[in-house]
Parts: sequence; C-alpha cells; structure tokens
Amino acid sequence: MYKIKQTVARIRNAMDDGLQRMCGALSPDKRVTTVIIMIAVFGTISLYITISSIYNIGWRDACIQYGNAETGSMSIQHIQQLKIVPGTHVGSSSKDIINNQLNQPMYERK
Repeated sequence: MYKIKQTVARIRNAMDDGLQRMCGALSPDKRVTTVIIMIAVFGTISLYITISSIYNIGWRDACIQYGNAETGSMSIQHIQQLKIVPGTHVGSSSKDIINNQLNQPMYERK
C-alpha cells in the first residue's frame, strides 16, 4: 500500500512540474488566453454532453416500443379507420342513450 501511495505521489509531482514548466514559459497574456480558450472548449464539451443526454432520454425505450432498436429508427403507426357499429348514428336514439345513462343512479341503496 505504501508503494502505491509513493508511485501516485511521484506521478502527481511529475505532472505538476511539467505543467509549471509549460505555464512558466508563457507570458501572462498568453496564460490568460490559454485559460479562456480551455474554459470555452471544456464548457462547449460539457454543454454538448448535457444537451445530447437530455435529447436521448427515452430514445432507446421508444425505439424498442415503436420501432427498430438496432438501427434506431422509429416507425409511425397510421390512424386506422373508425369502425362504426350499426344503430349508433347521431339522432334521437343516441340522445335517449345519453339521457338513460344520466338518469341511472351511480350507486345502489340498500
């Protein structure tokens, strides 16, 4: 365990020394420019990952349910024709059906 800690500390110190050497060679203006560019690049990457994750929420489940999960394409189900039962056309009979349902009690008394 002690050797692992020493190795990690050695690697960390080597990285710190290398970064200090690289930044020490830059002028203060170039350092500021470098920091701003790095913030912009990492911020853009962060926004891209966040937005693409939000966009893809549920996409795989939707492809499995409605389409092909392997290709990622979704199929559209078209509207089917309404099946009309004879005798249920609009007229006096449909009004009677509605009135009969409204006049029936919602519960029965004992």
